[in-house]
Amino acid sequence: MKQHGSVFLLMVRSTFYKVLLLLGAATLAETAVFVAFCLRGPTAKGFGPELLLRQGRIAWIFGAVMVLMTLLLIRTGTEKGAKTGYTLRRLSVSERWVFFWQSAYNTLCYLLLWMWQVLTVMLLCAVYVHLAPAEYVTEQTVFLAFYRSDFLHALLPFEETALWVKNVLLVLSLGIASARYPMALRQGSKQQEISGACCAAIAFFVEEIGSVNGAISILISLITIGVSVYRAMDREAQYEKETA
Repeated sequence: MKQHGSVFLLMVRSTFYKVLLLLGAATLAETAVFVAFCLRGPTAKGFGPELLLRQGRIAWIFGAVMVLMTLLLIRTGTEKGAKTGYTLRRLSVSERWVFFWQSAYNTLCYLLLWMWQVLTVMLLCAVYVHLAPAEYVTEQTVFLAFYRSDFLHALLPFEETALWVKNVLLVLSLGIASARYPMALRQGSKQQEISGACCAAIAFFVEEIGSVNGAISILISLITIGVSVYRAMDREAQYEKETA
């Protein structure tokens, strides 16, 4: 178990502080953009937190951060950078377990990104309530914004079970596919699953209420998870046979 703990801690030491820096920078950028639009005051298009989020392209920033996090996570375990691939080979842990622990760690990072963004938009809504003219603020302003904004509703779907399932599967598919990438590089096999997972997350995370895109996203996520796990286990068996 000590070796397994070392593998997980290696993942944490390799990227976690960079993940936190990335999330912190994203919050600063989103806050700066949101406040800038908020200080402009009401316009002909109206005035509300959902409008300011759309004008500030907050969803775009969130998508960019997801891509940057992915690029950061898939480097762990390759033969470049800090030589973590060499360190992993020195530990007496099979490739299968390395893949499992890296999948678990990466999934937690994507879950953190999701939860961090939820907290950030709540902060931005609190900023709106503080800065907006009194006539534009009611007790229901923030609550209604989460229904009027497709992005906010995607982040926090409330009672829409299908959207919760979609988000959880997106997080899992990104975590598993990003762990498969360095494993595939180490073993010289295909590693394109992460591309499909990222495209699905970018294309289908934000959707209108009642859209069929959620079902498409769920299907792509399930395929990505299945293909990644199958290739990881199949390649691991072949790798063990070749090195026996």
